[in-house]
Amino acid sequence: MKILFWKIYTQAELYEALKSDHERERGKAYDYLYKNVNPLFSGWARKQGGTQEEIEDAFQDGLLSFMMDIRNGKYVLMEQARIESVVFNYTKRKFLNSVSRTHRNTGTSIESFYHLIDPNAQNPLAAMEEKSVMMVVEQCLEAIGKKCRDILTSFYIEELSLREIAELSGTTEGSMKVERFNCMKKLRTCVLSKTGR
Repeated sequence: MKILFWKIYTQAELYEALKSDHERERGKAYDYLYKNVNPLFSGWARKQGGTQEEIEDAFQDGLLSFMMDIRNGKYVLMEQARIESVVFNYTKRKFLNSVSRTHRNTGTSIESFYHLIDPNAQNPLAAMEEKSVMMVVEQCLEAIGKKCRDILTSFYIEELSLREIAELSGTTEGSMKVERFNCMKKLRTCVLSKTGR
């Protein structure tokens, strides 16, 4: 009788296996990630109220997206980031994006940015109605560029940590902190200039 053992990978070995041109080697690495990350992700997503279908879709989409980023060179192994953690963040982002698309018509995410831009407003909802601030925030999120838009929505709406965003972006937490600050400053300046505040 043949007994199968799961291969234990170092981070470097796992990275090389995922990049491999040999389908069998890639498949083993994929199975390893599935076995090690899926239970953690599924438990987290269930606590967020995800259905089984949403959880499975987000996990498959996130893992596939990660595999593609490895193959095309967008993701490069970093010493401080465990691949399992990075895959968890990819799947988490897919899940949160899926959930936010479902609730996009509520405008909640844009309101979140409004409170960040002008936390001292006496009646933010009335001000938003009067000056169409939500629409202005949407325009400014487009105007500040994709990179800044992604950083701000990941941090403020999806509630990823700066460390998680840095890992996904291939940079350091310190650099991401500076980038988030600069992006928020750009967004605030844009919104305040358009609303005359």
